[in-house]
Amino acid sequence: MTTKTTPKKSTTAKKTTTAKKTTATTKTSTSKRAPAKKPGKITVAPKTITAVPPTHDDIARRAYQLFEARGFQHGHDIEDWKRAEAELTQGL
Repeated sequence: MTTKTTPKKSTTAKKTTTAKKTTATTKTSTSKRAPAKKPGKITVAPKTITAVPPTHDDIARRAYQLFEARGFQHGHDIEDWKRAEAELTQGL
């Protein structure tokens, strides 16, 4: 005796969803608005460059360069300092 088995059908029901269209209504105001400005040329104010006086370290560095250029000859430290100051502050 042979028995046939029949495959069982799925009993799970498929869920279907329906999307409803909703329309948004907007109220128009009666007040008048200024028309939107169109983008135009952008004007930028020129930057002002202010001269910064030299620092103590700047002057010392330049005075050492002058001392070095003279071949490390001693006795001219004040002269080198004054010349370095004059060079660095020239045009300020």
